[in-house]
This record gives sequence, structure tokens and C-alpha cells, in this order.
Amino acid sequence: MITEQEIVGLLQRADWTKLSLAATVSRGFNRELRDEQLRSMPSPPWMPPWARAMMDPDDIPMRLGDQVTGSLIVAPGCRFREELTDENGDAATSGCDGDRVWVVNPRLARTEAVAADQHGESGWRVYAGGSARPPCDRLLSPSWVLRGSGLRIEAPVIAAGREAWRVVAVPRARQPGPLGPQRYDLIVDAELGIMLRCETFVRGLPLSLEELDAVRVEVPEVADESLFASPPDALKDVRDLAGEVAPRGLATAAGLAADTLGFAIRHGPGTRRPAVDGGEPMPQDADDISHQDWPPVSDQTAYLLYRASPAERDIAAELHEWVSVEGFAEGLRRGGHKLGQGGVGRLADAISDKAVPGTTHHVARFILTADEVRYRLDWVVGAPRRKPVTESCDGQTSWRVYSDRTLTGPARPAPPRVVNLVQPSWLLEWRLSDGGEEIVDGRRGYRLRATRITGVTRRSPALIYDEAVAVVDAELGVITRLTSYAAGRPTERRELRDVRVPASMNPEDFRVRTPPGVRAEQEAGPFDEAPDPVRQVVRTAEQIGRVVGPVVSRAAGFLGSLRSHGQR
Repeated sequence: MITEQEIVGLLQRADWTKLSLAATVSRGFNRELRDEQLRSMPSPPWMPPWARAMMDPDDIPMRLGDQVTGSLIVAPGCRFREELTDENGDAATSGCDGDRVWVVNPRLARTEAVAADQHGESGWRVYAGGSARPPCDRLLSPSWVLRGSGLRIEAPVIAAGREAWRVVAVPRARQPGPLGPQRYDLIVDAELGIMLRCETFVRGLPLSLEELDAVRVEVPEVADESLFASPPDALKDVRDLAGEVAPRGLATAAGLAADTLGFAIRHGPGTRRPAVDGGEPMPQDADDISHQDWPPVSDQTAYLLYRASPAERDIAAELHEWVSVEGFAEGLRRGGHKLGQGGVGRLADAISDKAVPGTTHHVARFILTADEVRYRLDWVVGAPRRKPVTESCDGQTSWRVYSDRTLTGPARPAPPRVVNLVQPSWLLEWRLSDGGEEIVDGRRGYRLRATRITGVTRRSPALIYDEAVAVVDAELGVITRLTSYAAGRPTERRELRDVRVPASMNPEDFRVRTPPGVRAEQEAGPFDEAPDPVRQVVRTAEQIGRVVGPVVSRAAGFLGSLRSHGQR
């Protein structure tokens, strides 16, 4: 019987960009149960009702029916071709030549009755654009299940003509999926690590089923390049496909937010000034990302990352954070290109023009409970004026403390900059290489090189970067140092010092008392620290999506830092 550690390593190593595979595909979806779940799930306190409506999957124009069957062929180098037909007879074909995705789908023509290229009249529209991402991504990129679920190995099976393992995954209580699934029944290929079947259950009822059958590997068909080439009449210069598959309004609002922030940076008060803060420059390490010969991480290291996230232990530490102005702008520019957001690129140009090259350095102390419900983060060095100097939550009430006011509101999640270091399973969605052992602040750890996997690596604190080097503590599994790279140079660095597991936590440590003379207000939303002209539009972009929002929100914080320097 395979061990839990081995199954984690198998799922983590699965890489769709290296597959040579042909299979039949089938997908089923229970729309009525999905709609019932959406109606019953409470919204977070800071999310207005209209935001949920904009994230409704029915708002995706390219979606086929609820029962879909078809064929799939995948070749090394991000190439694929998928042909699907639904229960209504509607058909769609998509593919990728290794660089650009193309789609032929009648639903696109229905959402745009008039097509500039005259194809709309025939009921079909062809798009070519967007970066590569895997078809059947839940099956071919299975590392998503390691981020938020506990695994239980059931038995060896034969499925799709291949040896496999039946595995049950149960989402952890604090990390439910978007529809609140209670169980995934999985069949994992024993050699490739991909999923051959994924069935999702809610309250014991099947919500969705996706599976591969008649799987063949190392297929000769992949030698035929014409299978993956876009049709001859494909449009050459069109919107990124992300703009087609995202809920309506997301791309527009996010692009507007980025453009508005860029305008505020260019025309806001303050002259062009260095962004240096906090005194200590960013430490320089060996050129980690230049090493191409690091071996893949062991199952033991992958399992350390997997087990660290649900570990029942409180953490306290000192957080050091460095950001290179030039590198941040370059990362934004590249991230905006990947997301098809020209506004983000213009925002990056504005940041580059406004600030003299330099590095910000901030230092904070934090405590975080194992359930991530209670936390406190206090900036002690270099806190920007327009960002809170204290963020805290006692599980029921949250506080944001500024120099001139204290905002209170409902409980909110812990700051991602802390959670992403303490709960490191997001690294499992990257291609990981083993760089040996390293000591950080007296603690032994494992150095890992993380490289983005095309179309797979989406959720992480390094959203706008392609590479990162992390040191993972050998005892606690937390990330004690994370350096993100843009254009081959270190851009952001976070480091934990004085890491410890407190013997106990005093509830009073998480409560904030408003000092005499400081104004106390009820918090209206997560972007109160943004400048007045952009506060609402940035809040909108963040609330209606989780794709572009993190890029824009980080830029909003960076804007606050620049403005504070300009007013000194």
C-alpha cells in the first residue's frame, strides 16, 4: 500500500507540460445543487451581494452544457487539443501550440452578435490569444488538492486501463472550496500522478464528475504539429482569453483600478523621491535561480510542506520585509501582461517614473493561532503612513490601527503576508527543486527553488513573479525566508526571525484599546487606507475577483508607501 507521504509526492510531481497522452473526456455537473449551495453560503462581511452575483459561473460565456464528452490529446511543451460536445449538441474545440491558446466556440458568437472579422454571421467565432493553461486542469494539475485537503488512501484500482489509487480528499474546515464541497473521491494514476477521476460531493450528493478514460501515453499522434496549430482564420490580435472566461465586469473594473492608481501616482502630491526605508538594505544571497541542475524535491520535503499547513501549533515571530522599487514595477508589468491587463502595465510605468531606485525595509512582530482566526501584526520599523501600524483580530472583532484613527469591524482573515509564510502548502503548486540545507537565524531549513508551472501556479504570494527561492524550517515547516525574482534579480524578500511556538496565548493580546485622543471608527471595507479618489474603484476590483485583485491591492499598498515618502 502506498503511504500518505508517497501519494503527496506523486501528486506534487505531476506536470502537464511534460505529458504525452491521449484520452477520452467526460464531465458532468449538477446545476441545481450548485445553485442551492450558492444561495445558502454566507458571504464574507466585507463582500457586498452584487460581488457574488458577478462571480456566478453561469456568467462565463464559453461554458458548454452540464454533460460534456469528447477527446483530448496532450503533448510536451504546453501543447494540447480538446474537442467537446454537450448534451445539446453544441461543440467546442480548443488547443494550444505551446505559446498561444486558441478556441472555436459557438457560445462566443452568441455573446457578440457582430464580429469585426465577419465570422459572427456563421455562428462561430475563433479566438487566438492568452497564455497556455492545461485542459481538464483539475485532473492534469492535481496539486490543488494538496493545498487545502486531508487525504485518505482507500485501495489500489485499475482505471482507464491503468494502475491507480483510489483516494478520498476532505477539505479542511478553514479552507472550503468555492461551493463548500465536503468530499472529493479521486483516482490517481500510480505512474503519472494525474487524476483519472474527480467526483465532488456536497452533503453526500454528487455535485460534479470529471474523468479520463482509454488513456494512452507516449502516443505517436503528438508528432503531428497541425493538431495543435490554431485554425488559419484565427484572429491574430484579440483580447486575452482571460477576459472572455472571467465574469463580466472583472477585467474592466480591475483595469480601471490599475489605471486610476497609476494616475494617482503620477499626479499625486510629492516629488520624485527615493523609496528607501527602514535602514537595512536587502540582504544578498548566492545567485540561487541561476542553478539549473538542482534535483526535484524529495517526497519527504513535499510532505513537510503539506503537513505544515494543518499543523496544530501557534506561531510568533519577527517579520522582515524588503521590496525593490524597480523589481516591483517589473513584476507588476510582467504580471499584467500574463493577465491581459494593460492598466497594470501602465501602473508599473507610473511607479518606475515616480520613485528613485531603492529598497523599502519594514519590520513587524506577529502572533498567529493555529486556526488562523486570531492574530496580531504590529509594524515596528518603516510602517508607511497610509497603512495600518497594527492589524489584529480576536476571532470576533478586527482592528486596523493608524496614526490618527482606529478602525473596528467584523472578524477578517489574517494578513496573507503572514499566512503564506506560516502555511506553505501553496508552494506545492510550483515546480520545486532541492537546493540543500541552509541556516536562517540559527534554524536549520531546506532551500527550495520554486518555478511557476504554466497554467497551474495561480495562487501564491508571488503572483506577479515567475521564480522564488524559499527556505523551509526543518522542524516547523514554516517558510523562514522567501525571495521572489523578476527578470532574474531579487525583488521581494520576507524573512522570519526569532521564530517560536508560544506555550500559551492570552486572549487580551489580540484585543486593541483605542488610545485617548485617537479617533475610533467603524471599518467600511478592506481598502480604507487607499487615497480617496481611488478607494472605491480599488475596493471594487478586489471584491469581484481573486485573479487580478491581488496585483492591484499590492499596488495600492505600494502607492500608500510612495505617497507617505512624498509628504515627509
